[in-house]
Order: sequence, then C-alpha cells, then structure tokens
Amino acid sequence: MDSEFEYRNRIQQAVKYICHNLDGPLALEEVAKAASFSEYHFHRIFSGFMDETLGNYISRKRLEQGAGLLAYRPDISITDIALRCGYSSSSNFSKAFSLHFGYSPSEVRNPAKAQKSKMGKLKSKYGKEFSAEDLYPDFELRNQNDHRQQLMEVLKMVEVKEIESVQLAYISSPKGYDLDSVKQTWEEISIRAKNIQNKEGETRYAFCHDNPFVVPPEKARYDACIPVKENIAVALPFRKCEIPKGIYACSHFHGSVDELLDTYKKIFASWFPQSEYEPDEFPAIEKYSAFECSGDGILNLEIMIKVKPLNSI
Repeated sequence: MDSEFEYRNRIQQAVKYICHNLDGPLALEEVAKAASFSEYHFHRIFSGFMDETLGNYISRKRLEQGAGLLAYRPDISITDIALRCGYSSSSNFSKAFSLHFGYSPSEVRNPAKAQKSKMGKLKSKYGKEFSAEDLYPDFELRNQNDHRQQLMEVLKMVEVKEIESVQLAYISSPKGYDLDSVKQTWEEISIRAKNIQNKEGETRYAFCHDNPFVVPPEKARYDACIPVKENIAVALPFRKCEIPKGIYACSHFHGSVDELLDTYKKIFASWFPQSEYEPDEFPAIEKYSAFECSGDGILNLEIMIKVKPLNSI
C-alpha cells in the first residue's frame, strides 16, 4: 500500500510540473525527472495511474487553460493565448481547440454567435458535455436593463485581502470532483488526521485546480487539506503543501453547489475585468471554518483566489 501511495505521489509531482510549464515543449525526460522516474518506463506508469497517455494529458491541459483564458481574459489575443498554451501558431491552436471542444476559440469568445457546435473529443472521448455559454454568468449573455446593478453586486461580493502563509497536509481525491470521491477523501482525512498534530480547530481547505465546465469531473484535481504546524512530518498518503503569503480575492459563500459554480463564473468573468488584478498561477482555494462531510447540499465557505497586479509580468 505504501508503494502505491509513493507512486501516486510521484505522478502528482509530474502533473504539477506539467501544469506549471504548459507554455513550453514539455520534453518526456523533464516530466519523468520531475516524478523521479526513468523516462524509459514513464509512459506506461503515467498511463496506468492517469488512465490516459502523457501526450493526451498535456494536450488536454493546454486546451483547458486556453478555454479559461478565452472566456476570462478578453484583453489577450487568440494568438497570444495560443503561445501561452504551448502552440506554435493560432491556427494550430484553433484546430486542436475546435476538435476538442466542438467550438472554435472565437465562438467561445462570443457564444451568442456560435454556429451549432459539433461533437468534440471532450464529449466523445470523456463523456463531458460542453457549452461555451456555461463559462459565463447568465446575465453576461443577455441584454438586461439591470445589468449595471448586477455588476455592482458582483463587485461588492469580493474583498481583496493579504493572507499569511498556512502549512497544510493534504490528500488528493482519486477521482477529482466526483462527489463520492470527494466525500470519501474527506472521510479519510477525518480518520487519519487523528495521527497528525493539526491546528486551527475545525478549519479545512480544498485546492480546486480545474474548471469544472471544461474538465471531466474524474479528471480534475481536488486536494483536501488540513492545517499543520510548520515543522511537522507527515506520512503517506498525506503530502505537504502551503497556502503562500500574498494577496487574495476573497468571497464568502453560502448556498448550493450550482450557486457556487455560478459565483466562480461571476468572479472570473465580471469581477476580475473590473479590478486591477489578474489570477496568479495558483489554484482556487475553498476555506471551510466548520467542515462537515455528511452535508445537506448547502455549502458555507470562503473562496480565496491568489491574485497579482494586472500589468505584472
């Protein structure tokens, strides 16, 4: 069992390396090195644990990143997005994007003018329905007289705070955002946390790495975390990470899962363009002050998104 945890830990290191280097060539030897595996057998090991080839995974992550940039960074051209996602040209990016999502990049930018979409690989291969309209809050797609009032409500819901670093021990959900997998992961945390000297009482955190509107739930990355003292050692299946000190866009939330997803859309599609910030290269964090695994369909949490000044490089 410990060997399996060690293998999964190494694969997660490879995944982190990939997600932080999507704009580069991502050579096999470098990805294998990040996971401390020999490149000779790395393809087989990666495919066995991730249920998709290394090449498919890298391509999918690049296109998922592109979808987010298209929807939430209208100030960046499609050509620049293509380069940020590791493509040599906008034409190569557009072709791959259309094949994967069934929408062209320009149709994601303007869903109201999209032609009837074709079935992309996201549906045929992964079974994930995709609609470009789902990336945006409802009021972004309608000509409503009260648009300004709704926009003001979005601006008020976010507070920019300076957050101190927090040391964490975490376990990754084996099937990403799959609800049963998330629940089982938190149950495992509750049992195993008794052996870790944690702090902050019942405070819990979750790192939500992927956009659920473009990523199949079981392929997403979700880390369930508990705070720990800085110098404490943890054993597998726990791994250590931290919330880095920095500036965060924070929003308190109380409601259903669907309402939570809509809140994320409003923050990314409406708050960020009106702010002086852009998202930093760090996953969205959910902070639970009194986390419960059982749940009644209603969530009470704080969304935390690390930000940086808009013009920073």
